[in-house]
This record gives sequence, structure tokens and C-alpha cells, in this order.
Amino acid sequence: MNKAILKGADISEFNGALDFEVIKENLDFVILRCGFGSDYLNQDDEYFERNAKECEKLGIPYGVYLYSYADTKAKALSEAKHVLRLIKDKTPLCGVWYDVEDKIMPTDKNLLSDICALFCEEIEKNGHYVGIYANLSWFNTRFVKEKIAPYDKWLAQWNEKDEMEEAHGMWQYTSKGKINGLNGDFDLNVAYKNYPEIIKNMYEKQSFRVRIKAKGGLNIRKGPGTEYNITGALSDGSVVKVISASNGWGKLLTGGYISMNYTEKYEDLSPGEYILTAENESEFIEGKEKGDNKSETILKIKEGKKVNVTAADEYYAKISISEEVFVPTQNLKKA
Repeated sequence: MNKAILKGADISEFNGALDFEVIKENLDFVILRCGFGSDYLNQDDEYFERNAKECEKLGIPYGVYLYSYADTKAKALSEAKHVLRLIKDKTPLCGVWYDVEDKIMPTDKNLLSDICALFCEEIEKNGHYVGIYANLSWFNTRFVKEKIAPYDKWLAQWNEKDEMEEAHGMWQYTSKGKINGLNGDFDLNVAYKNYPEIIKNMYEKQSFRVRIKAKGGLNIRKGPGTEYNITGALSDGSVVKVISASNGWGKLLTGGYISMNYTEKYEDLSPGEYILTAENESEFIEGKEKGDNKSETILKIKEGKKVNVTAADEYYAKISISEEVFVPTQNLKKA
């Protein structure tokens, strides 16, 4: 028997402008509708951006779902593109869900299963956790189970008991639920998995670190391109985690995009012999008393000197010369 460990609601523009402080008091997570159908701006959920920003501001874990009208594989790909456009600057810690229930969808089991699998593959390819939402009858009769077996499932069964035998991670048990302090009816759910923990760990495992190599700093943008708004900046030499990269742009684990042209892959320095490097041959490297930027400089070491590293983190390495000092790790290359 499944054990509910988190309680949540799925929310769309039909719920209006909600007070998310109240939601945080009552729920562990929310699943936000991002839109419906193919990738058209007029099919975005009117409240999605607002709802996502409220969740991020208050630290409420959220996932997203798209209501599908796909009756062809081409439409399934457009629907995946629709979701990816809307979450390009977001990190949905409760997954991406494909809402499959509309009467327009194929009655042919193979085609419907292929549509769902294609959507899920596209979302997974872009580094996100994905699953399928449907009611009990659809899960039991409308799919070729082997084709959708790799993907998590979210059951809709408005009932006092979850009767689905197949493995699934969430159950939407009512469409008439109440949330203390809010008006109206809500779709309420329980999760049998700790999605925020699972998905955060997934993003962490697939991420890689890069060091920023831009003297004036590097802008963080809302999307993968210079046409997107600047949302922040990273200083030269800082180390950040990137969860995916394509076409010269990397998506940060913390949200937003950076140009990969001004980065280099960061790898931990192991103890051993290194050569100090600098922007030009006449430059000296500052040796610090401690491994932080505010620490006092106790000597200057000329570029090109061979040194022995005894310990290192992302920013400073401990070396021994006449005495132990710390130098920036970005100024070291393997001897």
C-alpha cells in the first residue's frame, strides 16, 4: 500500500490570483499548469509566470503540467517545446507532467503511447524529470503499458481509495478540495515520493561545474540568448553549476542562463606539482595568509614558478614555498 508523504494541489488560471503565503501554510508542494496544447503564446496559462514567481519567492516546491491536445507525434513535439519554453529559466522540483485526458486524443493505444513517450523523451533530453497524468480507466485501458513504463505516473481518481495497481508517484484524489483561508474548490493530491529531494539530487548529479572567465563579470539571462533580459551577474573566477548546455548557452542549477563562451570546465585540484599562471609574464600572484579573498597578502609569487599544492577548494589552493600560503586555483596548471 502506498504511503502519502507530501500533500499538494494542482493550480491553474481558473483558480485566479491566489495568496501563496496561505498555500505555504497548508501544502507541501503545488503543480502549476503552464499551458495547454501546442507552442503558441496564447496557449500559455495566464497565471503561470505569477504563480511560479510566488513559489520561488516563498520557497514552495513546484512542478508543472501541460494539458495535451496532441493527436499526432508532431503535436506532441510542439507541446514539449511549449513546456520547455516556459520553464527555460526555472527548476521544477516536482517534475514536468503530461496531462492526457482530452477526448481529441487518439483511441489507438500504440499512437497514444507513442505520443506520450515522445513528449517525455523530449523533456528528459533537456534534463527534467517527467511523468504522465491520466485517470484510472485510461491507465488501465488506453496505453501500451510497456511503452510508457519508463515514466512516472500521476493518477486522477476522485475517490476515498487509490485503486491503481500499477506503480505511480502521485494521486489526485478530489477536484472539490478545500484549502483553509482560500475560497473555491481545488484539485488536491498526495505524493508517495519526496519529489523535491529526488529531483534536486537528479539535477545535482547531472550538473557540472564551470569557472567564469570574464574580467568584467558575466551576465545571467532569463533565456539562452542575448535577446533575453539580464537577471543577474557572476564575477570573474566564480564557480557555478550548469545542469545542461546547448548552442553555446548553459542553464544554471540555480536558474537562468550564461554564455559558455566565457567559461572553462572546473575540476578539483588534487595534491601535486603545479605551475603558477597569470594573464601576462610580468604579473605576480598574491599569496594569502588564508584561503579567502579578504585575507591579508603575505607575499607575491612570480608567474611560471613551480609549486606544490597540498590542499584546494574551488577558489584557493594551499601551497608550500618558504611558508604555507594560499593562491587562487584559477592561477594554477598541472606541471
